[in-house]
Amino acid sequence: GRPPSVLPMGRTRLFARGCVRRFFMMKRRVLSIVMALALCLGMLPAPAWAEEDPPPQEDGGELVLDVSKLPEGTQTIVIFNNRVSLLYADYRVTDIAGNKIDDAITQGTAFDYLTLTGRAQGIGITVNADSADILVELAFSNLDITASDGNMALAVMDGTVDIAVMGDVSLSAPVTAIGVDGMRSTPTVRLGGPGSLTVRQTQGSDEHAMITHKSTVPLEVSIAGDVRMEAPNGYLFDNKRSSDIYPISISAENITLSDSTGSTSLDGVTLKASGTLSVNGQTPAAKVEKDGETTYLFEGDLDAAFGNSDNAGATFTLLANVERTNVLSIRVGCTLDLNGHTIHNTNNHCISIGGTGDVTIQGEGEVISEGGHALDASNTTTLKGGTFTSRGEGSGVYVADRTGTLI
Repeated sequence: GRPPSVLPMGRTRLFARGCVRRFFMMKRRVLSIVMALALCLGMLPAPAWAEEDPPPQEDGGELVLDVSKLPEGTQTIVIFNNRVSLLYADYRVTDIAGNKIDDAITQGTAFDYLTLTGRAQGIGITVNADSADILVELAFSNLDITASDGNMALAVMDGTVDIAVMGDVSLSAPVTAIGVDGMRSTPTVRLGGPGSLTVRQTQGSDEHAMITHKSTVPLEVSIAGDVRMEAPNGYLFDNKRSSDIYPISISAENITLSDSTGSTSLDGVTLKASGTLSVNGQTPAAKVEKDGETTYLFEGDLDAAFGNSDNAGATFTLLANVERTNVLSIRVGCTLDLNGHTIHNTNNHCISIGGTGDVTIQGEGEVISEGGHALDASNTTTLKGGTFTSRGEGSGVYVADRTGTLI
């Protein structure tokens, strides 16, 4: 009979598959030592098992694997193409029914769709495939795992891996919790669904990232719940190799990011929160988008960014209300999207536009000055949105006679 940790999937499990597919229709490998050991085992001469050992299980279809019921000593859940096996601390390999096998690649338990659930310490998940074109469909349903030293909670080396996030999912590891390695291919990793995701680095250092992504295909997290990523002793993202930056996209209701640096690098990382967005306890004031890259700015970064010629042609989008006492001077041609937020100056003119290049202000929102002009335009300025209000001795919109043009 089949052990209690391996159950055929019922119709309700189709819900998870549907969720992840719908999410990615809408938005549409860091090498692990333990995986290398598993692959090496497949190259060794096959040992002769005792005659009483049962043959490897040849299941298929939809399976549930409860990680809390795995045999003692299990260190890694090894997924290759659409087969799953277990690698132990003493380097033994079995299928998920506990039958000894000598090749994790060809003799693991076959599946079409695999759900991992339960809670376990000292266990990681490694996913690999023959090519990036092979689709591996998984669901993490109320899954809580913490990998052992030298292991990752989730390591992906090849294939296209779609993971439905169901309920509360937590992936933790001493150093790197999630690793995607694109050294020999371009693996795709997409997590989507109605659940929430927590990723933690339990030890680490300032030389170690919690999430390592080295594939030209974006690492995509798109869920309806919350995302929390914590690296209290290290830093969050390593998505660079030489001059290349590999994209990471995170979309959720609420996003909370924290690490030990106090100045988290978000180069190549796109964040979209329908609720709150917090990075080391701060809410970014704006984001800058140019040439497919997104940079997040805090309030103290705004003046330098609006005067940086590298940002000519960029779009600045407000992500929070901004309170100022000094003038916000825009000296590069760009677009400012108020995005439903307010810029409020309690002492002076609010926005001054000069320098070179045309400026466009768009989106709903309000620009308010308590002590001067709400908008002082000294070059060509196009207004496609916004409300401009002066509560002091100034105008809502002031256009310089000789140099300013308002469209």
